[in-house]
Amino acid sequence: MDGRGVTNYSKDKPSYGFSTATTEFDDALMSRGVVTFEQAMIAKGASPQEARRLSDMKFNNSVEGRQVDQQSTGNNHEDTSDDDDDEFIRTYRQQRIKELKKDKNAIKYGDVIHISRPDWNREVNEA
Repeated sequence: MDGRGVTNYSKDKPSYGFSTATTEFDDALMSRGVVTFEQAMIAKGASPQEARRLSDMKFNNSVEGRQVDQQSTGNNHEDTSDDDDDEFIRTYRQQRIKELKKDKNAIKYGDVIHISRPDWNREVNEA
């Protein structure tokens, strides 16, 4: 997919070319639902209309490609490796949260003892 970003040098409304290729970081954000493809393209410099056009193009191509893949392989199920990874991460996250809550309740520093100024001088300066 090629972007049709335009470069102009107007001081009032500058614009610049952009790439429609997404980075691994963009892909990770999109897979987790943090941003949409359209938002990623706008962040890269596309106008909202151009981002919408690119999003429609990508969606139509991916749906057609998936249908062709399913017809050629005869498989109608999605790849489950991502589901396995998500389940592992969810389980690990819950386990880690339990550990952190348990550690949070543990005593860290012992007891607090109130001391007078002469006691402090003796403990700090003469130790």
